[in-house]
Amino acid sequence: MYRSRLAIVVATVVAACVVVSSADAAFSGNVCGLLSAKQVASVPVTPLKCSPMQTIKGPASTAYYGNWGGAAQAPHMLISVVLYQSATFFSAAKSHLNVLPGPAKKVAGIGSAAYESSGGGLTVINFIVGKYIVDINMRTNQPLKSLAALNALSMSVASKL
Repeated sequence: MYRSRLAIVVATVVAACVVVSSADAAFSGNVCGLLSAKQVASVPVTPLKCSPMQTIKGPASTAYYGNWGGAAQAPHMLISVVLYQSATFFSAAKSHLNVLPGPAKKVAGIGSAAYESSGGGLTVINFIVGKYIVDINMRTNQPLKSLAALNALSMSVASKL
């Protein structure tokens, strides 16, 4: 009887470890793998190829980047995914989630909190998933008529974190 209880306890601990490690391993750090070219084609960004950018690891956070399209003033979409190891820095970053280049509008259904703004060819959405803060910046030649496609991309990104 003792052995069967011990076996159950050991099995429970092992299962919990597997769940924790798989939750931690949900995002590999490859921002370019979060969206497909077909998904990115829903927004006015070309080319539909993602270029990974340098990962920046600090004592309080690790930032991962990927860029679809051109650079600088050319149409592009830059995604940053920042994992916070420090509760203090995470709290500070959360308090600035709605600081955007235009008037921020709260968005429902994307992570635990999300804000978007659009204007002058620049569209931004920031959102939180767990200990991650995601920032999607998109520059287009023409202002977007709707942010529905960008919100759909954001939901897809959020589901993979």
